[in-house]
Amino acid sequence: MPYWTCNVQSETTGRYYCDFSDSIERRVAEHGIPEYRGSKTT
Repeated sequence: MPYWTCNVQSETTGRYYCDFSDSIERRVAEHGIPEYRGSKTT
């Protein structure tokens, strides 16, 4: 099963966000949900 990885830098805080998922469509949708707490930033 393929997995996707992404590394994103916040324009607001400059923090980096790293993530992986087996469904890029689902993961992108989850980014739009303010209540989603399944990820962490560093």
